[in-house]
Amino acid sequence: SAAATRLGAGIRTVFRGTPSVTASIGVVSALSTAATPDDLRRRADQAMYEAKRSGKDRVVQVAI
Repeated sequence: SAAATRLGAGIRTVFRGTPSVTASIGVVSALSTAATPDDLRRRADQAMYEAKRSGKDRVVQVAI
């Protein structure tokens, strides 16, 4: 999550100005070796949309 927070800060710095730019980031941690690449992508996508629904400039981290 710290890396995602730094990424969001970097995006805001690079795109500083008008219009304002924010980042909604979904992060997934695989705790099981049974998770497939598709499982990881799907869950990260769901986390990103959860971050968007929570408001601008958010990071949502989940574990599977």
